[in-house]
Amino acid sequence: MGHSLIGKFPRTKEWDEVSRIISDGADAAQVADATLKAAELAMAWVQNDAGFREAIWLLTQLGVSATKTHPLEHLAQYWLVRQEANSVVDVVSDLCNSFESAMEATRERSDFGEVSRRALAGAVTGYLGERLGGMFEPSKQDVESALKDIGKPKVFAQVYQSYVGGLTNKSLGYFLSRELARHLGHKFQTTNQKRQFEGALRTLCAESSEVVKKYGTQWFAKHLKEDGGDISRETAEGFGWYGMQKMRAELRTRATTNGN
Repeated sequence: MGHSLIGKFPRTKEWDEVSRIISDGADAAQVADATLKAAELAMAWVQNDAGFREAIWLLTQLGVSATKTHPLEHLAQYWLVRQEANSVVDVVSDLCNSFESAMEATRERSDFGEVSRRALAGAVTGYLGERLGGMFEPSKQDVESALKDIGKPKVFAQVYQSYVGGLTNKSLGYFLSRELARHLGHKFQTTNQKRQFEGALRTLCAESSEVVKKYGTQWFAKHLKEDGGDISRETAEGFGWYGMQKMRAELRTRATTNGN
């Protein structure tokens, strides 16, 4: 129990390969693929990571609540979001607090779990921020209206895609942070060049996450119908893990294509 770390890896031939291709000027797709190969063992237990499982369940519960007459009331019943929430900050803060409470209960914190929490917060913030159009003081009704749209399979898939893209990018950033720092002054002559490469990774992850959009749309519609308007934790966890596998396959394909 306690806090477990990912990313503390010994120097292996796989990590030496990551270092080599960065020095050789490989593009973001090739570096991402090599990094995920080097971190294969760490990523293998992600499926069972408590934080990852909790984040994907919270995301699916936003979708489930959106099909109800009063989404905030439904979320409040499960202590996920307060019924009086009337801003983007309120909703996201409450979701994060719910996440933290779950981690305290399981006593299974991990770095990847924290990355999952930040990816969830980013996806929900991005969607609600855009949906509410920068309203200075949105009402509870405005927030509920925005939440209700997540009940539409295509909109749910949009938020899910943002989560997967953000989670992948943040995970790569976690694994690569020290490796990229080692190349500052060599491959990256300036911190601006390093930031440009990190920006290319973000773009790669955002574009690659398109691969889960159709999957998310079909999955959400199917399980809402089959599960009687609810989605279990077990079902949500399987959904989240399969989506990450699809994302991994897409990154591998892009690396192979760019390497030819």
